Amino acid sequence: MGKRIIPNSNALKIRLSQESKPVTFVIGSAISRKHNDAGIPDVGEITLFISEHLKKQGLYDDYNEFIAEQNLKDDYKSGFEFISSVFGQDYINETIRRFVLSNVDPITNLHKIPKAVSDFTTYIKYEKCKVANIVTTNFDTLIEESFEQKHSLKPQSYSLVSDSHIPCTQNDELKIVHIHGVWNKNDTMHTHSQLSVKRDKIEGSLHELFLDTLVVILAYGAWDDSFTRSLSNIVNHPNADYNIAWCFYSDKLDRIEEDFEEWFEKLAPAISRGRINFYKGVDCTTFFESETHMDSPKKKVTQSKDEISSQSFNFTYFDKRMDFVSVRLKEVNKAKLLLDQFKYIFIESGLGYGLSDFIYAVSLIMGMGESRLLKVDLSEVISKKQLETKIKVDAGADISQIIYFYTQNSHENVIFHFYNISSDIDLDTLAYLRSIPSYLSVINPNAKFFFSSNSFIRSFRDIHVKLDVLSFHEVSLILKNRFEERNFTHEHLQSFHNLSEGIVRKLERIIYYLEDASAQDVIDKKDIFKGVSYFEVISSKTERQIENLKSSPDHEMTYLLIKILSVLKNGESFKNIRKTKIGSEIDLDDIKTIVDMGIAKTIVIDDDTSITKMNPIIKDYIISSMSQDEIDNISNDYLGITIIEMKDGLKINSTNRKVLEMGYSTEGDNGGYLLVNNIYECKRKILSAESKDQHDDELNKRRFTKLSQLSIGYIYALRNSSMYNEVISSAQFLLEAFGDTLPPQYYKYHLHIASSFRMLGKYADAQYHLDKCITLCPENDKSTIALCYVQQLYIYEMTEKEKAIELAKKRKKEFRKNSNAYIVSDQMISLQKERSERIVYLERLAKKARKLKFHTTANNILLDVNREKTGVKKMESLEEVLSHETSPYNQCRASINKYQIIVDNGQFEKIKEDDIRILKNVYNYLFNQRLDKLFKQCHEILWRVAEEKRINEVIYLIYHKGQIIWILNDDSEFFNKYENLFDAFLIH
Repeated sequence: MGKRIIPNSNALKIRLSQESKPVTFVIGSAISRKHNDAGIPDVGEITLFISEHLKKQGLYDDYNEFIAEQNLKDDYKSGFEFISSVFGQDYINETIRRFVLSNVDPITNLHKIPKAVSDFTTYIKYEKCKVANIVTTNFDTLIEESFEQKHSLKPQSYSLVSDSHIPCTQNDELKIVHIHGVWNKNDTMHTHSQLSVKRDKIEGSLHELFLDTLVVILAYGAWDDSFTRSLSNIVNHPNADYNIAWCFYSDKLDRIEEDFEEWFEKLAPAISRGRINFYKGVDCTTFFESETHMDSPKKKVTQSKDEISSQSFNFTYFDKRMDFVSVRLKEVNKAKLLLDQFKYIFIESGLGYGLSDFIYAVSLIMGMGESRLLKVDLSEVISKKQLETKIKVDAGADISQIIYFYTQNSHENVIFHFYNISSDIDLDTLAYLRSIPSYLSVINPNAKFFFSSNSFIRSFRDIHVKLDVLSFHEVSLILKNRFEERNFTHEHLQSFHNLSEGIVRKLERIIYYLEDASAQDVIDKKDIFKGVSYFEVISSKTERQIENLKSSPDHEMTYLLIKILSVLKNGESFKNIRKTKIGSEIDLDDIKTIVDMGIAKTIVIDDDTSITKMNPIIKDYIISSMSQDEIDNISNDYLGITIIEMKDGLKINSTNRKVLEMGYSTEGDNGGYLLVNNIYECKRKILSAESKDQHDDELNKRRFTKLSQLSIGYIYALRNSSMYNEVISSAQFLLEAFGDTLPPQYYKYHLHIASSFRMLGKYADAQYHLDKCITLCPENDKSTIALCYVQQLYIYEMTEKEKAIELAKKRKKEFRKNSNAYIVSDQMISLQKERSERIVYLERLAKKARKLKFHTTANNILLDVNREKTGVKKMESLEEVLSHETSPYNQCRASINKYQIIVDNGQFEKIKEDDIRILKNVYNYLFNQRLDKLFKQCHEILWRVAEEKRINEVIYLIYHKGQIIWILNDDSEFFNKYENLFDAFLIH
């Protein structure tokens, strides 16, 4: 090939000034590249950001493996290809939006225009040539912004991602066409997969542009996309009338020949026809500079700068309530990590959950506990204009003034809290809200931003921290720290948790009374929350929404759902809500409405089950406006759904059982609460009917008897399910509800309470209730007497072994030889035997118990004797227990012992994913039930497994839960041990 002649940029300037046809500029990213702090990060910066981000996420090795496997070359497109496969398109869109919004001026709230873009739009404005179209691959809108800011022009702008024609305009209006999408309109295209998709319609429209205009290609990388495919097609049309000017940044011919060799071959037909010309040394950042209209009017610019002082800002300060900073440690740690990375987070927090205390706890751990706060209530904000107005009203100044002040005073700590964000705020406003931290994050690292709402806001999902109600353990920890000198019993703590429902706002009231009263006095106080205005945390907007639902016929079912869930205070599944006549017409849209309002939440129990639960403060608010008849009718209808009567007894419905097992309930399940409601209703009717209608009186008394039977059956079902805390709280609620009209066998409640306290290791409490049962039990109830005897043996076994042996010897012969009481007596008497003799004896005794179908007793004996065994025999007996046991408690004991053997032998390869799932379930059960001794053992096993297999999320989970238990038990040894282990884990 002969020498190629490529003229320089001056030749292009002359051609453009002489061109009679309209011009289409095809422009790439170089024109909007950041220069002098104005513009968008270029391809190199974005590629570097992707690499650093993947390294932080621990995904860089996976990325390199992906690149090698797919044989990809271009770092920019390859990086986005990998991000798309791992995080999805929404993540890419959010990343691009951050890059674009980083260019917004914090004072003016306008995009900063690079000089190259400004010169380009000025060139077009003053018609140095007639420009019809600007086709760009850029995702930013700086060209549009420049036209609008500099020249008060608003050209037609189109974002084309899906395949479509470029729209036609009238009166020769200038069109700007983004063929890879725009940051604020829809998806943007960056990956090999996206850019290589054939788009016939848009390529057809580009084909027409080639025929109708002079196409000037400037600052364009010639990627394989719709434009280059259109170009390749048109040059192969022998009679097509097109004109193309292709510009190179380099002015070195050899460099151009080397880099562009492939394209020179593709464009050979156009070169031979003279339909394409090339130009060298065309720098888009300076090309239009000397061509701008020199005679354009000069404006005298005078700058005035207001002195901005923080004195006008409406600062608030933390209440510094140390009572509440020792809980939610997992959430605090997550918030800190997100703030370290992004400088801002979103908190989803229900009404009364203690949001301000949580933010204070996070600020403390970051060394910002003394910071001033600027708080903005966004409950009524929908649009950007409303947002800016609300910031000015609540914070005392425009956001631009506030940001300017903190850029000039970057040493000052400040916390911004935008709270009560509405679920119906528009997306543009959310985007603007999210962009605010970027103005300060680099210049002032001491500024932190907290966004919060009662409901989940999808746009914040990547920086999301969710607060739940306080658990029993957290309430116990708060009270222990607040009243160090007092020893609250388990029953006291359970009652305080039940009363507060895990709501900080209610717990405050309990603490208020505990300052001057005994625990029991506070528990016994009726209407403890009466006259306390904790409804004030409900926004006026939420109140209006509730009233609108209440008064609107179109929302009758939604408001009915609110009332149903206010009575079913621990939540219910959609399926169960619809099972009764009263709730049969409720729709999923009704659930969606109240969740979006932020007054209820959905809790996913497992793949098949989720429940909807009202916020406790909203629940109280609704209940306060309901009639007693409404509450009674709902309680009546749903009792049969929650507690199901069977031929051989009763069972708890599967949803309720799952709620109990997962530890989501705060005060027993709905079963106990509905029974209590029904008992009170029935007692009221008996009192009102006694002097009026004998028939009604008889019906009500029969119903009372039926409720008595259901209640004891329900407690028995809970006990059989190893739900010991729930047995205690529900039994006490039911006894209180029965009051003076106790059912015939009410003494059995004390037996179940005693048994549950024993399982929890609370032997003094167990003995107290066992003594009550023994005192109240009639002599002819032989089966209960036998059960009391067995419970006494078990209590003595753990507290005074000699008494267990003595009692067993004394009373053994009172029971039949094939009875459970007789077998347990022999087990206790064996405590005086030598080790080897006792093992043989207990193994025979376990076989006898198994033969008589006393499986739980058999398993208790095997687990007892297993402590004396070693090696293979120990594992065999554990497998026997696991194959026969249905009790969750003994399943947990056997599982822990099994995995202890495996871990002690260093056989970590035997522990598979399903074993880790089992261990986590055991751990959570023990945590929820406060079975502290087994919990401690399980914690050590799970930690060693997670450490060995490097399962970070398990380490985080059990560290925070464990620390709560160690503090509650004053276990400084374990607290310090795992604090040190966790610190070492963070370092590595």
